[in-house]
Amino acid sequence: MEEGKQTARDQSLFIEFDGSMKKNNNEIWGATGVVIKTQGGETLFQESTLHTTISKSTEPEYLALKEALELTVTEFGTDVRLYVFGDDKGVLDVIQEDVNASATNESIQEVVEEIQNYLNEFPMTIISHVSREQNEDANYLANQTVKDYENGRLK
Repeated sequence: MEEGKQTARDQSLFIEFDGSMKKNNNEIWGATGVVIKTQGGETLFQESTLHTTISKSTEPEYLALKEALELTVTEFGTDVRLYVFGDDKGVLDVIQEDVNASATNESIQEVVEEIQNYLNEFPMTIISHVSREQNEDANYLANQTVKDYENGRLK
């Protein structure tokens, strides 16, 4: 086991993810919010990322999940059980292949494929739709980053 990686087959991680976007005249930007918690609710990681080139309103949601999975693999490896929570049912349906992902644009299609590849690396993954209130930590991170950029606090 690599130093710094906390992996154990009986370990469960809870991922909350959310995306937010803002459109102002011809400019569209977005942000992602990612929170990774233990089964007991302890926050292990939280981060947000600004994305200044967004092509579709749902793109930050997909990017948030991809970033959460990348972070999980980097910090914990793939020998964990994942519980994934998001508040955009349409995105979750596409990820779970309940809806044809080819209906999305090409850049999102590539992200969907990357997400599905990551999910296949874990021994167990449960994906659940939750209300925005149940996803408040990730929602806050994404929305605050969008506001900070809009108000000139981020470049």
